[in-house]
Amino acid sequence: MQAKTTREKIIQDCLGLVATRGFNGTSMADISEKAAILRGSFYNYFKNKEEFISAVLDSYAEQWEKGVFEVLRNRTMSAKARFAAFFERMKQMTESMQFSQGCFAGNLSQEMSGVSDKFASQVEKVFSRVQSHIAAALKEAQENGQLSQDEDANTLAEIILNSIEGAILRAKSARSSRPIEILSEFFLRKFTVQEIS
Repeated sequence: MQAKTTREKIIQDCLGLVATRGFNGTSMADISEKAAILRGSFYNYFKNKEEFISAVLDSYAEQWEKGVFEVLRNRTMSAKARFAAFFERMKQMTESMQFSQGCFAGNLSQEMSGVSDKFASQVEKVFSRVQSHIAAALKEAQENGQLSQDEDANTLAEIILNSIEGAILRAKSARSSRPIEILSEFFLRKFTVQEIS
């Protein structure tokens, strides 16, 4: 049990470091220093750096699930309110990192997908889960009359996901959350407001 706790602590201690510096920019010395462990001790918990980064990505995706996407499942809110809260959380997340990290999954995709099939596949699974959460919320909005049936929910979900990734990237370079605000304003126009019964 202690080994699991220590493993998780190393992941949590280094998540911000890896998200900021990326795979190639994070050295074993950086990891050891940030997690306050001896370099040799690292290998008691991870076979290599690749396994460690993979575990960090899993943890990042899990935090997204709990901290960002749970709002899309909140049936006490209208679809428009859910997506407004969703975009607001994305904005707050970006601002809380002082625009230094961006989206770890997106960053890792840009850095490693061209050279590692393993990371490309893992990142795509993360994106697919994100898209499925968005699509489910959109379909529910259609069932409740809060989104036009003319919209293809799966396609719109993919557009929202791709746009979010672009907006986060732009926010990082612009040092401003305005790209996310513009995206939110654009997509929220698609929803009508209905009372929740």
